[in-house]
Amino acid sequence: MLAQHPQCPPGLLALELTEHGSELDGAMARFMVAQCRQLGVQVILDDFGTGSASLIHLQQLEISSVKIDRSFTHDLFTSGAGLSISYGLLRIAELMGLDVIGEGVSSAQHALALSSMGCRRFQGYAISPPLSLSDFEVWLAHWAQLIPWTASLRHQPAISADAIQALVWHNAVALRAQQDTLSESERQQFLKPNAALQSELGLWCQTHQAMYEDRPAFLRLIRELHIFHTRLREQLSAKAPIEPAQAAQLKAHSRVVRHQFWNLVLVNIPPMAAESASRQAGGGADSRSGGFDSSLHPTLPG
Repeated sequence: MLAQHPQCPPGLLALELTEHGSELDGAMARFMVAQCRQLGVQVILDDFGTGSASLIHLQQLEISSVKIDRSFTHDLFTSGAGLSISYGLLRIAELMGLDVIGEGVSSAQHALALSSMGCRRFQGYAISPPLSLSDFEVWLAHWAQLIPWTASLRHQPAISADAIQALVWHNAVALRAQQDTLSESERQQFLKPNAALQSELGLWCQTHQAMYEDRPAFLRLIRELHIFHTRLREQLSAKAPIEPAQAAQLKAHSRVVRHQFWNLVLVNIPPMAAESASRQAGGGADSRSGGFDSSLHPTLPG
């Protein structure tokens, strides 16, 4: 291909590898990847984190970039596991000097959350649906107007590891409370009147009060955290198995806490730009590639 198009710089060409199957194992795969890298061609490991030997592939193959699979990034706002795994994979890639592409980005807020964790390249319906070559050329010429919310990315500050840990801890507690699987020591801790402030998220709020105290979202986060722990304390005081309606109530309150947390740490997006992102994503739907080759999803130009 490079011989047929000598005017094309090798660095603009990327070979995308999938982790599924055993094709990446063996000397031939290592040889072919090494040859591509010697030519200057980028090598991207797709669906990173889903294969049975992800870290081994990073050891054995000369990878330049990884794509974090959407099965992790899709649940950033709802799952503590998805959030912690995405954050951990980003840190692994950072330590190894690899570029990262976040897959399955369905909204501007989704991109901002990944950006706050160190991901600067995105793929998904918030950027564009799969495109034909002619449509892609139009998109490339006008992407800044089509997805104006990307201007907010440069203003998004990094989120710290202790913030991620605090939110993941809150998610885990809420889930165990809904499933009625809190340990006895946890139950005793959450029965205390100051349990909200002594929780991981409460301690994080106290530590960062000077940074956020002038923002209404910070006060809303504190208030909602207190409401969640008040409802939890009331449930634990009853000393009875949790009923489905009570579990649903705790789930709803926990969701509000998470919402207020992300409202606090993510920069605001102008309404017009946010509406553009919603239209681009088709009202928020971000299904699987739907039969299209995932390589047709453009990422933001570097």
